[in-house]
Amino acid sequence: FPNCVPLAQSRVGLHWRVSAENITFGIEVTGTWNWVAIGLSEAGGMKGMDAAVVRFSQQPGSAPTITDVWSEDSVRPATDSIQDWRLLAASQANNMTTATFTRKVDTCDNQDHRVLQDAPQPVTIAFGSIWGVQHLADNRGQATLTLNPSSKTNSSSSSSNSSS
Repeated sequence: FPNCVPLAQSRVGLHWRVSAENITFGIEVTGTWNWVAIGLSEAGGMKGMDAAVVRFSQQPGSAPTITDVWSEDSVRPATDSIQDWRLLAASQANNMTTATFTRKVDTCDNQDHRVLQDAPQPVTIAFGSIWGVQHLADNRGQATLTLNPSSKTNSSSSSSNSSS
């Protein structure tokens, strides 16, 4: 991945690359977690967030899954009616939870945020042990990133580990 920023007190490495039509994220989280999520929103945080949630089943032989979700407010996100994310890989090994997933830059889905060209965009990450239960403040992070610059410039604008 050509781009990377640390988040959540450096417990998360968020990686990404953009092609003409797609954005691909990679996330590495220290620890073994049952779910990890990355969300795009207009102002940061849960309100108006479009997110991808990767869940790891605790059932032997079960494969990880990805769900496209959205939230109009600071509540548990709802499942998007159109599932645009595609899970490429996910694992839990050596005290690390990792996932790689992709979708179109512009899905034409009114429950998704378009990845902006040459503009900073709030990105939120979160992870936890039980999906649907509020995660700890230490288990989230946020950054304002230019995910899709037209030139090869530094893609990060600012980051924080504040709650949303």
